[in-house]
Parts: sequence; structure tokens; C-alpha cells
Amino acid sequence: MDEDLFERALNAYLTVLALGEPIRVRIWDDRGLTMTKLRLMHTLSSENGITLGSLSQLMNLSPSAMTGVIDRLQRMRLLRRKPDSVDRRAIRIYLTEEGRALLAAFDTTGRAYLHAILR
Repeated sequence: MDEDLFERALNAYLTVLALGEPIRVRIWDDRGLTMTKLRLMHTLSSENGITLGSLSQLMNLSPSAMTGVIDRLQRMRLLRRKPDSVDRRAIRIYLTEEGRALLAAFDTTGRAYLHAILR
């Protein structure tokens, strides 16, 4: 690969990230979200109903740390716990409609902002 082309592409990428960071942080701060909370919500958007244990492994967090993150998101009404219908010892985690709507709003806002930057 042409080293000059690589450097220009890398600089353009980093510039877009730097321009997008303030809006992303503002949106997250307004809702009291962190990267871990958002990662968990995005994971649930494709793995809705996953068990707490599987979610802990997938996100590489201890079950106790995962429980704390889930507790906070549940208080925010962005997800809910539900006992497994087959194994009552297992707890499954689901995004709420409010959680799905929030992810969709972040996506829409982020895309609009990046479109404006790239124009």
C-alpha cells in the first residue's frame, strides 16, 4: 500500500472521529450512559434474551460486574430481566422498547451528524 495514501486516509479517519466525539459524549452524558452500558445494549439488540452468564462471558465481565451494569440499565428502564421458562435458575436479559428506541435515536443522530461532517 502507498504509505502517503495510508497516512492521508488515517488522518481523515482520525479527524472524523475527533469531530464526532463531542456529539457522542454529549448524547451519552445526557442519558447517564457509558461505553459499557452501550456495548451491553448493542449486544442485546442482536442477542436479545441472552442469559446473564452468557452475556458476562460475551462482554468479558465478571457476573458481579455485569449484574451492576444491568441493575443500572434496568433502573433507567432500558432493559429488563426475566426468568428462563425452562431453567428457572437462569435469568434472561431483554432490551425494553425504550432501550430499542434510544439505540435507534443514537444511530439516527450519529448518522446525521457524520453526514454533515462528511459533506
